[in-house]
Amino acid sequence: MKKILIISYHFSKKEAIAAIRLRGLAKYLLSFGWESIIVCGDTGENIGFITSEVLTNDVLTNWKKTLGLSIHSSLKDQLVIPSYKNKKTILDIILNLWAELFTYPDAYKTWINPAIERGCEILKNEKFDAIISSSGPPSVNLVAASLSKKFNIPWIADFRDLWTQNHYYPYSKIRRFFERRLELRTLSPATILTTVSQPLAEKMQELHKNKKIVVIPNGFDPEQMNQSAPISDKFSITYTGYLYQGRRDPEPLFRLARELINENLIEPNLLEINFYGYDEGWLIHDVKNIN
Repeated sequence: MKKILIISYHFSKKEAIAAIRLRGLAKYLLSFGWESIIVCGDTGENIGFITSEVLTNDVLTNWKKTLGLSIHSSLKDQLVIPSYKNKKTILDIILNLWAELFTYPDAYKTWINPAIERGCEILKNEKFDAIISSSGPPSVNLVAASLSKKFNIPWIADFRDLWTQNHYYPYSKIRRFFERRLELRTLSPATILTTVSQPLAEKMQELHKNKKIVVIPNGFDPEQMNQSAPISDKFSITYTGYLYQGRRDPEPLFRLARELINENLIEPNLLEINFYGYDEGWLIHDVKNIN
């Protein structure tokens, strides 16, 4: 059986979408004769894979500890600062500037060297046929690039979100300039790049012109879908994930729903809109203010 080393900061935590994608990949690679060994940076339940956890605090957690703050709550919650959909607070501006200066290439940079060391220990003792990294955070690419070069192993760089081409890239043009150079240099030796959709692949090809880029969409594990929820009479809309501080704005949906109800085109008790993910703070305010 061939062996593949998977480099993914998120793997063990049940609820992380990054972990779900990689666990599914590792599980079904077995069907094609590939055994997976995973170097990751999180802990979780026993999930049936050989994982080598490299545990380090991210940069923000280290700063919270230095300042005597809780590492389990956001700074906004601890400082009792409200969130706004279309306006940045002073804290938002300060945090973004801090991140621009101290989290290059990302907040998990403290994980890079320990993960490389752990990867070297594994690769020295066993023969591996390939390496897969899954980004973000982008720092996993630096780990995989180093291991691929040192041990001359083909490397597949997977991107659930793009790196500096991400349409939610939060930093300045100066930071993007230097980070894009890092991206090009880091991914240059990669054998193949993969991402989750054709539009993202086409965008990536604009930057990485000579690279082979393959689309591997997100999906679901059929074996985990053996229980079906009862059919409801309600018309349900469900959103999962971040709203990126109003960059994804559900307000038009709320207003349309209100208009349909006011015009008696839909019964309010037959409509259900669900949000699952990070508490944006302003979302409940928007819901309450739709008249």
